[in-house]
Amino acid sequence: MEKEKKRISFINKDSIKELVMWLITSIVLFVYIEYLSRGSLDSVKVYIKDNTCSSAINMLLILMFTGIIFLLKHKKAILWLLSFLLIGLGLVNQKILAFRGMPIAFMDIYALGDGLSIASRFINAKMIVMAILMLVVFIAGFIFMWKLDKNKKRFNGISNIVAWLLSILIFSVSIVPIKEKGIMHNIGWDIQASYKLNGFFYSILDSYFGYLRKAPEEYSKENIEKIRAEVDKKEKEDKRLIKNYKNSPNVVVVQLEGFMDPTKIPNIKLSMDPIPNFRKLSEKNTSGFMNVPTTGGGTARTEFEVITGNNFDNLISGEIPYTSIVKEKINNSMATALKNQGYKAHAIHNFKGNFYNRNKGLNNLGFDTFTSVEYMNGLEYTKLNWPKDYVLTKYMKKAMDSTKEKDFIATVSVQGHSSYPTEKIEENYPCKVSGNIEEKYKNQIYYYCEQVREMDEFVKQFNDMLMQRKKETGEDTVVLYYGDHMPKLDYLYDGEEYLNRYESPFTYFATYDIPKEENAITDSYQAGTYLLKLAGIKYGPIEKLHAYLREDKDYQEKLKLVQYDILFGKKYYLKDSEKQKKNNMKMGIDEISITSANVKN
Repeated sequence: MEKEKKRISFINKDSIKELVMWLITSIVLFVYIEYLSRGSLDSVKVYIKDNTCSSAINMLLILMFTGIIFLLKHKKAILWLLSFLLIGLGLVNQKILAFRGMPIAFMDIYALGDGLSIASRFINAKMIVMAILMLVVFIAGFIFMWKLDKNKKRFNGISNIVAWLLSILIFSVSIVPIKEKGIMHNIGWDIQASYKLNGFFYSILDSYFGYLRKAPEEYSKENIEKIRAEVDKKEKEDKRLIKNYKNSPNVVVVQLEGFMDPTKIPNIKLSMDPIPNFRKLSEKNTSGFMNVPTTGGGTARTEFEVITGNNFDNLISGEIPYTSIVKEKINNSMATALKNQGYKAHAIHNFKGNFYNRNKGLNNLGFDTFTSVEYMNGLEYTKLNWPKDYVLTKYMKKAMDSTKEKDFIATVSVQGHSSYPTEKIEENYPCKVSGNIEEKYKNQIYYYCEQVREMDEFVKQFNDMLMQRKKETGEDTVVLYYGDHMPKLDYLYDGEEYLNRYESPFTYFATYDIPKEENAITDSYQAGTYLLKLAGIKYGPIEKLHAYLREDKDYQEKLKLVQYDILFGKKYYLKDSEKQKKNNMKMGIDEISITSANVKN
């Protein structure tokens, strides 16, 4: 009878030990994971002090997660397992943050294959040894803890279950008012700022639940049709001279990987200007810096904004649209808008075709062809084995020469990709770096300047080809050049923030005279609209909204509604002729055939 009473008692010595173990472990996990995310204990202290509610929410989430041990017999072993899972997640986030300047998010699971495919470029022997040691420690610890729990009972006291349920209750009643007051909120265009504000564990979970798309409160057929009527009215009032198809130019966007002006980096001196051609274009044509939705990595986010005109503020932090929005679903883009006007649409990228799921995503955005690195030859490589961008000129010309129609080309370069070596590269690159900064930073900038210098030469090479092609064919071309994000140079990310991490340079080029305008665009999702304006051709459906409603006070609210309607809603905004049709994209330009085969033993 005494044994029975002891077993069902509310609290006892064993249950107190379990409660203390649970609380101390959860507190340590919270502090350590935030330390890994923020880089220092001082930063964790500031976070707890300045964001008490956010800290409490993250602590409650960890308690909820680890509290499951009270339902299991092997409590120490399972707590050891859960702790290693959380610490492992924190360590992975730390490495990803160092590599691309952005923390991990739920959507990175869908890009896991892409990450593994290039992992060899970033993983070194030290990291492999550390991973093996951690695995050995985990297995040994788990076996030891399992044996310690061998003769333990499943339930030692009702108090443990009550404490766990209490953590769930407090979280449930607290999170809604905290979010409604804006104490914790998602910053769509700056995932790192979101994580710093909201805490790591909450942000990871929020990046998952964000995928449960919800229509904006004002979303309705009536409101969307009202916006479309306003757009159509302003289109009729547009005095812009639209060129007939015969005289319309080829339209090209060139996204330059990690491109920036190195002369803007503070506290250094360069022996030469590494981007004279881009600078010359910038001085002559409309140019500047546009806001982009990513930093250090996440190339496909900026690419998606430019090609589709959609604002990432209305999407989800960390989202990769090719693996979520357009992986299986057809949608509108500049490609579909121009194909409706008689153009052919080509995508070109000197890296793997399935990286970021582009081979599916670009098909669903209406492109006719996609030339990836598998369909290229004559490649040159950087010291870190990234394909150089010179080859892109050859394949952009081939795309234009392959059709009788005018062409839209979306090109994504890869040469400037991180990571950049902190050890000295034994090459006599022409652009020397000096200044009172650490040697590892100099080494990175020295290597980066060489890549940017060659990318700048590619820009001139492509422009010269277009001018020569105009002489031969009479075809005009207009080009948008832009960087996808700030390069992940450690000097720009360690410590004080020297430059805006969410700005990227852009400029235009044309084989005919184009006007230079100040403040033409401010965001990457508006860049395509201005390009079509320079081309003198009709806007696509979402570009019309940018062109005609950009100055309205409620422009962003209207864009949010229309963007939801086109991407996830009923497509009330689109006319039947504007809706994307089922597409069958071809990989590569040339017809592929086998002309001979060799048998090797």
